[in-house]
Amino acid sequence: MKVYVPPTSEELTVGSNAFKARVAQVRPILGDRLIEVPQAVEMIKKGAAFVDVRTREQIQSQTNGQIPADATVIPFDDWVGGIPPVFRGKKIILTCWKGNKSTLAWESLRSQFADAYVLKGGFNAWEADGLPIKTI
Repeated sequence: MKVYVPPTSEELTVGSNAFKARVAQVRPILGDRLIEVPQAVEMIKKGAAFVDVRTREQIQSQTNGQIPADATVIPFDDWVGGIPPVFRGKKIILTCWKGNKSTLAWESLRSQFADAYVLKGGFNAWEADGLPIKTI
């Protein structure tokens, strides 16, 4: 495994060319860590942490302040390169708007050997499956 280098501020800017390039680099190595909504629901029922990694501003602009009802907001921008204590010893399911930013968060957690997964399609997939959402 190569040495992890945290994303730059440009790589954290959703929609930037650097962001898209970093996601494209990481996406192929997700493998079985990229999970569908039904698998995420089962993992959450068994105690997995469900974390929306977007900033509050991103949540507001992308989904009108809505997140999956079971999710907790812990912005990746606040812990890039680290690992929040709340994650230690738990399975972690990461979500965002479409699954791209959570892919970058997964890369960071993977470098620290965390048991992390990415919700394929992010909030959009969660909402499309008719699962509960909440406004923050």
